Amino acid sequence: MNKNIIIIGIDYKYNLNIAQLLLENVDMYFLDVEELVNYSLFSKSEMLKKCGIEYLIEQETSVVKSCADYENTIMCMPYSYFFRNNMYTNFLENSYIIYLHFSKEALLKKKNLSKTFNTDMIVFEERDENLNKVCNKRINVSNKKNETIINEILSLRGEYEY
Repeated sequence: MNKNIIIIGIDYKYNLNIAQLLLENVDMYFLDVEELVNYSLFSKSEMLKKCGIEYLIEQETSVVKSCADYENTIMCMPYSYFFRNNMYTNFLENSYIIYLHFSKEALLKKKNLSKTFNTDMIVFEERDENLNKVCNKRINVSNKKNETIINEILSLRGEYEY
């Protein structure tokens, strides 16, 4: 079985960019988990209106859980999906989890962040702690070029086969 690489962190757009750059350097598939959930549940707003939040969350969780069966895939996953109902436990055995870490101060300086950014900043310390606990590798990305980060990830091949 070929293991997956999960790219995770607070800045989802940045994570997507790094995951796509990494893809250019490895023979793997790519999965944007947020995009898969949106595609699979094509009318989340209608589902929410007609079925309620509990049903919507149940359906999102089902789609994310199915990703644990993928092989040889670079996945970019939002924090909220990864930690909801301890979902991350489904990925621990079959995945190498890379946490792309920005300091809180660096994130506050960034523009064009996700719509959940304010929530992320309010609970930054808790999310940072959770990510540190489950990741196989934390990469501090502040002030690094993308190529440097990609090379750091690629250098992990000897440490962990993916």
